[in-house]
Amino acid sequence: MKKAFDKLSLVLIKVSSVILVLVAATMVLNIILRSLLKAPIAGTMEIVELGMLICIVMVLSRTGFTERHIAVTVLVDLLPPKAKAVLKFISMIISSVVFGFLIFSFIGAVPESIASGALTDIYRLPYYWVYIILSLGMISATIMFLYHAFAALAPFFKRNDDA
Repeated sequence: MKKAFDKLSLVLIKVSSVILVLVAATMVLNIILRSLLKAPIAGTMEIVELGMLICIVMVLSRTGFTERHIAVTVLVDLLPPKAKAVLKFISMIISSVVFGFLIFSFIGAVPESIASGALTDIYRLPYYWVYIILSLGMISATIMFLYHAFAALAPFFKRNDDA
C-alpha cells in the first residue's frame, strides 16, 4: 500500500512539475512579447492562476507522503513519544476532515458548473475540469493524511518483547 501511495504521489509531482514549467515559460514569453512587440499573451493571468492552483494541489500528496510539510515542533519535541503519536494522530485526522470538506465542496461544484456552463474568462474553458483536478489532488492528500494518522498509532500496538 505504501508503494502505491509513493507511486501516485510521484506521478502527481511530475505532472505538477510539467505544469509549473509551462506556467513559468508562459510568464517569460509574455514578458518578452509585451516588452519587445507590445503584444502580451492574452489570458496570462488565467494560465498562471489555474496552473499554480493545480500545481499546489498536486504536490500536497507528496508533501504528505514524505512528511516534509512546514511544522513548528518546538513544543512537540518536548513531549514523550506516545504523546507525540497521539498529537500527530489528532492533527492528521483534523487535516483529513478539513480536506474532506474541501473535496465535497469541489465535487459538489462539478454538476453546478456543468449546469451553469461556467467558463474561464479568456480561453472559455469549462470550470468543471478544474474542480475535478482539485478534487483528485485533495483525495490523494487526504489518503496520505489518513495513512499517517493511523501509522502514528503503531507505537501503541507494538508488542513489548522485553516483558
